[in-house]
Amino acid sequence: MNFRGLFLSGLVLLTTSFDLQAKIYSSPILTEAQNLLVNQPERTLTITQSYLKNRRLSQPQDPSRVHLNGEADHSTRTPLNTINALQIQAQALSLLQRPEQAINVIKKAEKTALDNKFMFSVFESRILLAQFYWVNLSNSATALKNAQYT
Repeated sequence: MNFRGLFLSGLVLLTTSFDLQAKIYSSPILTEAQNLLVNQPERTLTITQSYLKNRRLSQPQDPSRVHLNGEADHSTRTPLNTINALQIQAQALSLLQRPEQAINVIKKAEKTALDNKFMFSVFESRILLAQFYWVNLSNSATALKNAQYT
């Protein structure tokens, strides 16, 4: 297969990879937003914006706890759910051809993950950032640089 064929295959894989990123969320609202991402990115954007705006950020009592179990009032969001919401929001912005906004949002998700020492989420955010550069901006050099481990 020649370079052009490989490049087109990679591009198709990257654009369809949003469906392949099956992730289980502790919040049903984020699950709904993820499920609507490909077919209704505008709705996904609205859901994530509302989620981030209407819920206050909680601090887990034990730093090793990622989720708050048994939260009755649903008015809070964990740092991990905040990162997940930002990642979903950035993907929606990318699908809506708003790459600059997507990049800003995913950088915020990465910073939040770093602040909370969620290294897997840091790497997820970096991969998404590389995808945004590659797919939306056709900037392969920046995409490769952002995909590297630092």
